[in-house]
Amino acid sequence: MAGPGGYAAQVLTPLSVTGVVVFTACLVLVVLAGFGIFALVRGKRGE
Repeated sequence: MAGPGGYAAQVLTPLSVTGVVVFTACLVLVVLAGFGIFALVRGKRGE
């Protein structure tokens, strides 16, 4: 029989996994945006 702690773990584990996935996706988007801006700035300077 699962106590309150077991129930919390069952609820929190998927939430933490989702949080990690969302955090990773945001991090990737930020890095890609940074690379895009960097490429634009370099391209404009090279003209």
